[in-house]
Amino acid sequence: MSQHCPRCGQELDLFPLPVEPLYSMDTACLMIPMRRSTLKRSLSKHRERLSPPQYAGSWGKKYRLLTAADIIYLRSVTVGPHYLYRHSILAPKGGI
Repeated sequence: MSQHCPRCGQELDLFPLPVEPLYSMDTACLMIPMRRSTLKRSLSKHRERLSPPQYAGSWGKKYRLLTAADIIYLRSVTVGPHYLYRHSILAPKGGI
């Protein structure tokens, strides 16, 4: 995708938009919802279905980043219709 500079009109080669947002592990824990230790276990369990790992930070401290598609997939696995039915008022009194 190319765009033009508004001042000089020169063509600019930029990365294609829209770019998928990246989220930290702490933010992902709030959106999925699960604890950090459970999220780490889920990342290794569903590794073949998720995007390749992406990291930010320096050599001493790297932070794992998750894409929006990864968070949507993990949320669908953990908080699916079975979870919503089990914890709703529509569920039978004795449970499922």
